[in-house]
Amino acid sequence: PESRLVLWNDDHNSFEWVIYCLVKLLGFSAEKAENAAWTVHLQGKEVVKTGSKDSLEPYKKLLEERGLTVSIEE
Repeated sequence: PESRLVLWNDDHNSFEWVIYCLVKLLGFSAEKAENAAWTVHLQGKEVVKTGSKDSLEPYKKLLEERGLTVSIEE
């Protein structure tokens, strides 16, 4: 079963920082990262990556280390 890495809205990260992290850590294009940031802002969350739980854990850790709020949903 595929798991989902979910990025959650918060009150302390700027759009620019979220976009930067998605580009640098997940390999998003700038446009895709900006669209994801807007979805998080407007809807409260966005699935930013899918895969096995084990494959998503390192990405979760990297994003959390940079102050982003993420979770893995099964």
